Amino acid sequence: MDLAAVAGEVALIAGGAAVEGLAQDATKSLVEKIRERIRSVFGGDPRSEDALEQVMATPTNQNAINELARALCWYAERDPRFAQELAEWEPYKASVGTAVQASPGTVVQNGDARRDLFMAAGNMTVDQSKAKSSPDG
Repeated sequence: MDLAAVAGEVALIAGGAAVEGLAQDATKSLVEKIRERIRSVFGGDPRSEDALEQVMATPTNQNAINELARALCWYAERDPRFAQELAEWEPYKASVGTAVQASPGTVVQNGDARRDLFMAAGNMTVDQSKAKSSPDG
């Protein structure tokens, strides 16, 4: 198991992204359960707890996500039981999509597709007529 990769995935989940396939209440419950367990593992370590709080406050901040992932990885390297828990939570990321407000009137949606990925919202029409053709014709 690649602990760094798993910790990175769990850091994203702890940030509170919606988990597809779960009702909103179930997603909220799962994320809260994960956060509570992380807090108990951190056991009052202010730097690690701050990393979790930063991800919760700014879930799209890559620096905050990386800092939390490093803390999760550090604790998982020292606690095999916690490492196993991270591995059990990690698959939920496969169906996580985050929507971020880009500018007024637009939304950018990013998805992590390890399997089939289905995302839809409103009119998703693609206008190919405006695409530039290749130099070869």
